[in-house]
Amino acid sequence: MIGLIDSGVDAGAVAVAAQRRFAGEGWLEHGTVLAAIIARLAPAVPLLSAQVFDDRAVASASAVAEALDWLVDQGARLVNMSLGLTADRAVLAQACARAVAGGVVLVASVPAIGPLVWPAAYAGVVRVTGDARCRDDELAWLDDGRVHFGACPWPEGRPEGQPRVAGASVAAARVTGLLAAIADADPVARLAAAACHRGPQRRKVATP
Repeated sequence: MIGLIDSGVDAGAVAVAAQRRFAGEGWLEHGTVLAAIIARLAPAVPLLSAQVFDDRAVASASAVAEALDWLVDQGARLVNMSLGLTADRAVLAQACARAVAGGVVLVASVPAIGPLVWPAAYAGVVRVTGDARCRDDELAWLDDGRVHFGACPWPEGRPEGQPRVAGASVAAARVTGLLAAIADADPVARLAAAACHRGPQRRKVATP
């Protein structure tokens, strides 16, 4: 069972086993795009959706923590959190720690530049950012102390224009879907071993 903590999912576009709203009204495009990516990569795995964004696309730590606890209670063993909060909050830290201790794999997005955000910054969370080298189903194993994986940042390969939903959020959904499709005791290690690219996109050049 996969859990998606995001902006809700249009159930007419992507099938979900269950959906619960912790904040906001209706649903936003962001969550539906991510759900479609996950469902394409892991079509046999049921998807649960927890909506935490309001109509400003802002989520609170308490809503994310409550959503995570609910998804774990519903049987989710893998949870995608394509969001980033700028401040650490005990309620979210505790929810993530409980999930990780229970064997749940947490995947969270990390901006390409700047400081780490939460929940990605918590111990045990798989950190993902966008990597323009990667095609749709390719991965980069970065493991540079800040980020674990890089993945294609666009919903359907490199676009002609700029899609409304793109970046680290999309990359995290790709990693979530690929992890869900792996029947292995340690899917993260197996996915890392299968990565097409190693190291960051741009290497620092030593100055004389």
